[in-house]
Amino acid sequence: MSDKYQRYHKIAKIGSGGMGDVFRVLDMDLGRECAMKCVPLQVAESDMVEGVEPSGRLLREINIMANTFDPNVVHLYDHFQHENQLCIVMELCHLSIADWVQQREPFSLWMTLEMARQILSALMVIHDNGIIHRDIKPHNILISTNGKQFKLTDFGLASLRDASMVLTQSGVFAGTIAFMAPEQRLSFKSVTETADTYSLAMTMQWLLFGKLLGDLFSERTLDAIGERVQEAGWPSAVVDLFRRAGMEEPTERFESAQEMMTAVDALLQDLDPSFHQRLTPHDFHSVHRFESRLSSKSKSSSSVSLHPSGLSTEEMQAQTNRWLRGVSGLLLVLLLGVIALGYKLFSLVPSSTETVETVSTDIPLCEDFVVTQHQFRALGPRETQNASLMDIDGDELLDAVYTNQLDQSLSIYWGNERGAFQEPTVVDVGRLSRPPLIGDLNQDGRLDMVTLHQDESLFKTHVQLDLRTWSNPIEDFQGPPPLTGAMVDINQDGWLDLLFTVPGLKQNVQYRLGSAEGFKGHTSLVMVPDVTFVPGTSRLLYLDEDRIMERQVLPNLSVSSPQVVSRIANVKRLLIGQLKEAQTIFALQESGDVVRLDDNPCVTMKLSALEEIRFQGVGDWNRDGLLDWVGFVTCAGCTSNHLLYLGGLPSVESETQ
Repeated sequence: MSDKYQRYHKIAKIGSGGMGDVFRVLDMDLGRECAMKCVPLQVAESDMVEGVEPSGRLLREINIMANTFDPNVVHLYDHFQHENQLCIVMELCHLSIADWVQQREPFSLWMTLEMARQILSALMVIHDNGIIHRDIKPHNILISTNGKQFKLTDFGLASLRDASMVLTQSGVFAGTIAFMAPEQRLSFKSVTETADTYSLAMTMQWLLFGKLLGDLFSERTLDAIGERVQEAGWPSAVVDLFRRAGMEEPTERFESAQEMMTAVDALLQDLDPSFHQRLTPHDFHSVHRFESRLSSKSKSSSSVSLHPSGLSTEEMQAQTNRWLRGVSGLLLVLLLGVIALGYKLFSLVPSSTETVETVSTDIPLCEDFVVTQHQFRALGPRETQNASLMDIDGDELLDAVYTNQLDQSLSIYWGNERGAFQEPTVVDVGRLSRPPLIGDLNQDGRLDMVTLHQDESLFKTHVQLDLRTWSNPIEDFQGPPPLTGAMVDINQDGWLDLLFTVPGLKQNVQYRLGSAEGFKGHTSLVMVPDVTFVPGTSRLLYLDEDRIMERQVLPNLSVSSPQVVSRIANVKRLLIGQLKEAQTIFALQESGDVVRLDDNPCVTMKLSALEEIRFQGVGDWNRDGLLDWVGFVTCAGCTSNHLLYLGGLPSVESETQ
């Protein structure tokens, strides 16, 4: 038995098909529920789509899911072989859009368009990676557990573009013919990305009307759709969308998922979502997928633990869960009754106490909110683009660093313990919109900096000759242009390497190895969405719904599997700050809370709406143990005001106000 198999506790079966069974499982190590697909290897061998090894189709699905990072694609957590089956552990989604329509009702127009927009976003990613899904249908589009996202799954039939496709051994095409594009029904050899957009349009038809009225390239079908659109009072552009996506000739359809998304977005802009059905958590949890109790026969005798009642461990777990849900419901009813009675009783007695409004949050609040006061300096029309707190000169004090696009410079306010702005040092570096990367490049004990210049497709190396004095920059062309990054000794050879992102490529994270002669050529590494680099480390942080995820670049120049750092809802962006001599991850929520992510997370600071916009860099600038931050206000033709918000009530020199 695989050691990994022991890690996942089966709770219930939630699906079954020709490829195997799908179970709802509990990850005993991480304490989260997942979905686990268990596919007997002999089934994979007898159900080949291509002339591949027995598990080739499954391994292709695993590879695609593992290398696709998009919020609208079901995430792959783990996979392993156990006895004669391959187990794939994935993100848990309790139902598909097919389950919803079959058990409740068709989607509203707004919900259908929103689903299409999200799945088109996923298709843009996989198509850019040269992959065609080939099996888009209602059963392969799942709804996230919060009911807000639609996720594409089941890449078992996906193929690389232009790959040679053949029939299954039985002579029947794999997949669901009703949703296939006409050319796909004839042969897989000529299938292009437009086959996926056709299948998505057929899925939209099924969602809107609860059934397929016919092939979209049929005028009779379009006439039937037009009648229903007119009856519902929907825009006539709905019919135009179906007509264009469903053309019989692939070259006459939308050229790409991006073009179809543009048409969908245009329709969405004309709709008021308040007049259309939307999924809510209550609605979502009122629909369930097929779920059955597990019997002792579903596992081998060596892995089954029987209770004296004769029930297996999984049956006991499922039974206990149902009992707890029933008891919880009864207790909730009783509690509401008590609250209602208490309210009626106390409402009869005049109260002189003031009403206190409570705020519900999953994050424990700090005992003391940070009170801030701010300073600013008007600098003239420098068009400041970014602000950060970092030790740029190596004196172990954080400095406030601002990047100015218009006059192509850095403005540096040197850290001090008096808590006041001094006159800034201005360093000419060229046009850039991101803070510099800091590290000792030439091993002389002084911190140097590298600036990334997207406009010019190059980066510049600035060697610190003496305290706060840098040499003329050494320019190095970098194509594709660098966006943001970090300096770290990835391969542990003693020389700092450059880790950075580039725009619009399948593998947006790249690296250049350092040496005594400088940085070597760039190498593509991995796709990680919206990366936040932890300075001086090879850690890659990114957001995935309410989860903050991490991947690491390893010394062998590979990338680790995603790991969950924390779960915090409504995070807008991540920042790395220096506090108490250590780097700390901070999250800015939509509510304006700045959350410190450590062993005991709490709301470290509450920002106003205006402060939230200005919030850029975070750290302890004046070394008083409290959190400070920097920001700016800028506009075309006006002054760029550099802001410094200090925690607590420090002394402020009057001449710097």
